[in-house]
Amino acid sequence: MYFKYHLYSEQFDANRNEMIQRVINASVSRFFVPAIDLTNSDGMLELEKSFPERLNILMACDGNLI
Repeated sequence: MYFKYHLYSEQFDANRNEMIQRVINASVSRFFVPAIDLTNSDGMLELEKSFPERLNILMACDGNLI
């Protein structure tokens, strides 16, 4: 399955937390959120703060996963 947008994208600003909560209620226990590029890192970090026990962000620096 392919998703065009990421959870931290502006397209989800209006209902992001509600959407994530619905998925959690449907028994999804972890989210792995890949970075698009560095311009999105702030949004990813804020999202991780909102769901620290459920969310793992995946970022790379010079080709190395951090």
